[in-house]
Amino acid sequence: MSHEYLGAANATWLSSLALPAVRLTPALRESGSSRFGGDPILPSGTPWPCEQGVPLTLLAVVDLTQAHRTAEHLPGPRTGLLNVFYDLDHQLAGEPDEPSTLRLMWTSDSDACRARPTPSPPGDVNRLAETPVIPDPRLTLPDPFERIVALPNNDDHDRYLELYSAWEDLSDDWG
Repeated sequence: MSHEYLGAANATWLSSLALPAVRLTPALRESGSSRFGGDPILPSGTPWPCEQGVPLTLLAVVDLTQAHRTAEHLPGPRTGLLNVFYDLDHQLAGEPDEPSTLRLMWTSDSDACRARPTPSPPGDVNRLAETPVIPDPRLTLPDPFERIVALPNNDDHDRYLELYSAWEDLSDDWG
């Protein structure tokens, strides 16, 4: 984001809040192990994650090697697979940061090679169709209502809302 667009002070402040991330974009063809839905890739013997007896839905499998090739500054493991599970049936309108609604399960590359067959899901699990995805690099900003955006007054918060909206519009244009 340019200083000309935001002004030097706002661009510096906004850039200090930005974090590296990836957006999973549907791919025309399979280009790695990253995908929405399908079966998890977990070490043999790993049980299907549940919360209070309710099976969580596999949202995505992210190939971390592939993700780090496109977004080298991502935090976390640089290799392996990240299986992302979520309670779609009960928490769709809930808070996604509640510990009971989300499970991130990492599998090393060596375990992934031995992970077939995948653990049997409970019979009533919500299964999503498998769709190949490509991790596209992004910079993200905290939602204007996150605690990290602790602004001293309403004028500053209004300013952040405007900057956040402009950032989102620009990042959509870039992607």
